[in-house]
Amino acid sequence: MVLGIGVDLCDIPRFLKIYEKHPESFVSRLFISEEMDFWKQYGEASKENLAVMFAGKEALIKAVGEKLKTLSYGYHDFQVLFQPQQQILLRYSLSLQKQIFGEQTPKIVASMSKTVDYAIVTVIIEG
Repeated sequence: MVLGIGVDLCDIPRFLKIYEKHPESFVSRLFISEEMDFWKQYGEASKENLAVMFAGKEALIKAVGEKLKTLSYGYHDFQVLFQPQQQILLRYSLSLQKQIFGEQTPKIVASMSKTVDYAIVTVIIEG
């Protein structure tokens, strides 16, 4: 059963403009150290991948939707990691997952694509 669907389109040049102004504070506000380790391991040279990761977080937030209205959360509660062959892995912090879904562990399916100017991520949460 589909529990939620989310899509986000990120304007890569706009994202990178913000990144270039405040790289350290911007990155630390959005990403946890594990995400940054993955990014460095699989393509730090490609700053565009940060935009894909951000779009993944936004799409996951949108897929969770209404359930978040009464909760306190931040970007660090949603993680985006790349796996070999450019597969994308999305997950929530365990505490947030329990608040949203209780003991249920939903499956997160994601698809991503990027061009020079845009990154798009689609997320489906199944339970």
